Amino acid sequence: MKLPLKVEQTIEVSLPISGRMVACDAEILAVLEKAFTISFPKRKGVLIPVEVDPIAVCISTPDAIFTMACRVEVLTAEGITLTIPPPEEIQRLQRRKYLRVRAKMPCLIEAEQENGEEDFKEGFAGVLMDLSGGGCAAVFTQNVPKEKMVRLTLELPDEGKTILMGKVIRSTIVRTPHGPSFQLSIEFRLLSEVDRAKLIRQVFSIQRRMAWRAAPPS
Repeated sequence: MKLPLKVEQTIEVSLPISGRMVACDAEILAVLEKAFTISFPKRKGVLIPVEVDPIAVCISTPDAIFTMACRVEVLTAEGITLTIPPPEEIQRLQRRKYLRVRAKMPCLIEAEQENGEEDFKEGFAGVLMDLSGGGCAAVFTQNVPKEKMVRLTLELPDEGKTILMGKVIRSTIVRTPHGPSFQLSIEFRLLSEVDRAKLIRQVFSIQRRMAWRAAPPS
């Protein structure tokens, strides 16, 4: 598998900060046959010390995301040289428009009043089950009819509080340990480019973490 490595390309590396793994930015300084050199990683402009080996690396292209665990070969004052792992240890994740991932997190839904979408009923809590840049599925103890406009409030782990407009396109009764509930499929509507970008970043962040967990141990 040939990796899309280019000098001056920005990549992501995952490093521990305050007890949790956080994505940091680094620039590729040189590309060798079996290794590549990166600048020291930064998080929001602040240099982050490299205290782990191997380092989880994520390389993004327009049609795919590559994740891998790279051993530190050389550490100098100029940068860090990382070994390219064997092809079988590199995860390639295909990008698709509005890729959907499992994402279990609390959410709040408010359904429109009968007099129009600008006026919403008091909301009730539920659990998000999956998420994409174009919609989501969530489970609630109360139903919202198909075709109803809703306002959905999410607390995205990497993006913070996000309020989205959508339309219920499907409602299915599901059995839970607490009794019957309703799984709603919601198609997002009237999304700003800012909110769409937040959703897509969150989806790919979840996908990267899934790939790192699935990667074979070094």
